[in-house]
Amino acid sequence: MTGRHALVLAGATAALLRGPPARAEPGDRHVGPWLDAGGLVPLTDAPDPYDLQYRVLTAHDQTHYWRVFFEEMALLGVGVIEYWIDRKRAVTNFDYPSLLDRLTFEAWRFDNNGFQINFIGHSLNGMSFHMLARANGMSLPGSVLVAFATSMTWEFGWEFREKISINDVMFTTATGTTLGEFVHWMGRYFESAPDPRPWHRFARWTLGLPDALHGAIDNRKRLRAGTPPDALGLSSDIWHRFELSAGLVQAQPSGDAAIVTPDRVVAPDLRVSAEFVALPGFLRAGYRGRTFGDGNVTSLRFGLAVAPDVVVVNLESDTFLAGRLTQSIDTRGGSATLIGIDLGYRFRHERFGGFTERLGQLHFPGLGIDQYVLGAGGAVWLRARVRFNADFAGVHAAAYPAYQAAHASEVDKTILRKQGYYFAWGASTRLDLEVHTRHVAAGIAFRYGRYDSQEGLDRNQEEVTDDVDAHDSTRDAEAWLRIAPMAGRLYLEARASDLEREGRVGDQVSNQNLRRISFALGMSL
Repeated sequence: MTGRHALVLAGATAALLRGPPARAEPGDRHVGPWLDAGGLVPLTDAPDPYDLQYRVLTAHDQTHYWRVFFEEMALLGVGVIEYWIDRKRAVTNFDYPSLLDRLTFEAWRFDNNGFQINFIGHSLNGMSFHMLARANGMSLPGSVLVAFATSMTWEFGWEFREKISINDVMFTTATGTTLGEFVHWMGRYFESAPDPRPWHRFARWTLGLPDALHGAIDNRKRLRAGTPPDALGLSSDIWHRFELSAGLVQAQPSGDAAIVTPDRVVAPDLRVSAEFVALPGFLRAGYRGRTFGDGNVTSLRFGLAVAPDVVVVNLESDTFLAGRLTQSIDTRGGSATLIGIDLGYRFRHERFGGFTERLGQLHFPGLGIDQYVLGAGGAVWLRARVRFNADFAGVHAAAYPAYQAAHASEVDKTILRKQGYYFAWGASTRLDLEVHTRHVAAGIAFRYGRYDSQEGLDRNQEEVTDDVDAHDSTRDAEAWLRIAPMAGRLYLEARASDLEREGRVGDQVSNQNLRRISFALGMSL
């Protein structure tokens, strides 16, 4: 991190650590641009008025266990159909291990399937397993167990001809949990309109289909009757933030990648992000604390760019499985702190000419902190986010072609030979800081990860003669500026980022760098 970044973070920390503001007097009321419609309400010494909303929001009194079972089996049936459609590829994975080897972990290995299959295909499968359990009224822990049991049924059942895939078991359940929680709370939000309009129904039956379908079957009540609507006409019991932008991105590779593509590359750029905080009263007036444990804080970001010689797909999800909210807000401003157990996922596949980045990350449960500061009347809105996680990852081995050429007689890891990436263990940190006013917003982000390859337990470990060690470090820094000329939902955005990747496979090293500048028109809701 540069000295300039350190100064910015130090200044932000000092601002965040100031004491809590004075309480609001009865009758105080103001609606700031970054608060839910309904605004600030008078603070009294009565019990927290949001306790009832929270209990309704997190109730699990309509659980349908048999329906969960049959729906999960139906999902596996879809997988069987796909299996037979792609039978030629499936047959190449048959190992024919004995039942004893499967039960005693002797046949538990890391597979050598493609990057997309392992790091987004299985994640989406896990998301489906998880969200069906949630839509049937199960709690977060119960849904995790259902998704894990469904995944293991597939591994031990239909794939009985194959060795158990360690990476599949981890990735399907864990990344499916954070993605599934996002889909669950999105569905709960879109079915929450106190006075539904046509577009509410459309959003509910498209973006929130699993919850909408099961809610209609069960005649399930939405949220608390009489809840005040937010700016979109949906329940303010679930805080939200949506952003959508489209523009152009220009990328310039350097280092090893510049040898292949020295020129700049331009492509259309699409970004979508959404956040939900299912804690009634969040960022509304009052002094309160709440412990939660139902995946109540969740977000998702998606980026896409496609052009000749350019393919970019970024998918990132983040969920607080459990944690604590403490906040103190009145008409003069205030602060809110979320601290919890964070589970995260990121799929990154980028190709800008000669620059290639493939990184699939499972962020194991770690420490997450979100700090919010509101200025007087909500005219200034600041947020800092910090994440610390141990990771399991799939990492693109940029130095492997050179290593393979220099050691042609050796038999390397099959995942390297067949797919050009490796499984790794490591750790990562993510830091984000953003400041918003009525007309201008700005932010910086920094991500760092370091990874070392898994040795042993290759799918065909008995054939490997050179179990070469590989390791990589990745640094990603970004800054952005937005201007909203009319102080409304539309904004113009400029964004600059710098990605550095240093890697080694055996005695061969790689050093790649990608600088990007993008300009976009966006909308926040």
